[in-house]
Parts: sequence; C-alpha cells; structure tokens
Amino acid sequence: MWGRPSLVHSHSLSFCEALMGLKILSLVLE
Repeated sequence: MWGRPSLVHSHSLSFCEALMGLKILSLVLE
C-alpha cells in the first residue's frame, strides 16, 4: 500500500504471526 514495498516490514509481520501461532499451539497442547 506504500510507495515502496518494505521487505523488512513484511518479514517482521510474518515473524510476529509465527510467534503468535507458537503461543497458541503451546496453550492448546497444555
């Protein structure tokens, strides 16, 4: 949506989503 695509930003977003997924999985497994 911005003038230039930010690869670092999109990577940090994916990393954040991965962390959230791991948290949810750990809670479900417990």
